[in-house]
Amino acid sequence: AAFIEQYQALKGIHSVTLTTAVTISEEMKQAIQQKVKAEKGLGTVELETKTDERLIGGFVLEFDNNLVDASILRDLKDIRNQFLRNDYIHKIR
Repeated sequence: AAFIEQYQALKGIHSVTLTTAVTISEEMKQAIQQKVKAEKGLGTVELETKTDERLIGGFVLEFDNNLVDASILRDLKDIRNQFLRNDYIHKIR
């Protein structure tokens, strides 16, 4: 594993993991790969896809120790935490 990491670093290869609620098409994979490459200025991008029905919708993108969580599951958890903290009650008072 360490050898592969060093080889990828030397060659400028970046591993990207995309997790979605449903399987995505090959065209969508290529579009996401190109978008990540252009936005982050990465060299070669190796895209690995996973599916996780618990996400409900949206996606989770992991690359270079970064995590972009744009899933419905995270949004629902955030809303739940806001209600548990009673943020809205404190703002009224």
